[in-house]
Amino acid sequence: MASVAWVCFFGAWVWVRFLQARFSLNRATTGCLLLTSGIGNTSFGGIPLLTTFYGPEVLSEVIILDQLGSFLVLSTLGLVAASYYAGKQPNAREMAKRALKFPPLMCFVVVAVMNTVDLSWPQSFQWFWKMLSLTLIPAALVSVGMQIKLTAFREQKQALALGLTYQLVLSPMFIWLCYSSVLSGRSLAVAVLEASMATNVTSSIVAGSMGLNPRLATAMVSSSIPLSLVTAPVWFLVLEYFQG
Repeated sequence: MASVAWVCFFGAWVWVRFLQARFSLNRATTGCLLLTSGIGNTSFGGIPLLTTFYGPEVLSEVIILDQLGSFLVLSTLGLVAASYYAGKQPNAREMAKRALKFPPLMCFVVVAVMNTVDLSWPQSFQWFWKMLSLTLIPAALVSVGMQIKLTAFREQKQALALGLTYQLVLSPMFIWLCYSSVLSGRSLAVAVLEASMATNVTSSIVAGSMGLNPRLATAMVSSSIPLSLVTAPVWFLVLEYFQG
């Protein structure tokens, strides 16, 4: 399941290479599109939508895809690509430090170890973590909303449309094609739906911080999130029709 995120990123690389040649995109815009359309919001977007569609039993698949897929892609290939398109030399030590210090990965490791040794949080702590988790999505949306600049949508409309086309349409189609002979039923549906998620917020921040067309990075994440709330249910209905 984790390989889905890696395949999505590879597909995005092929897509942006084509776009760069076809539309003469500059280096910064090409790098921004790779980071923002190639890595999906598989946690903030994926967890609530997938649990709504299929219930909490899909959480294990979603978390594996997010932590061992999207996060590792961003921490490795994503940082290498960002450095390349920004004209900088990738630093292996810096990438390793960022990966190891990433809070979600640290939490994932702690919980995995606890499950291995059959430990669990006290009931009061479980209530606290549950209440805290409910604030994550609203906080992320507020953060994205504060970055929106309407002029960026007009200035970047061509690149934005090309990035969203892959993110919300071509990526899930690509995953469906690649995994239809490997996965089936709910697992295939989870893979396709995760591939249809909005832009990863962290990848857009990386693109902006590296000078890879920050206005496009902001426009991608702020437009793909509301659009994915429409396109993801459409993909769900399509999957239900063909798998039903």
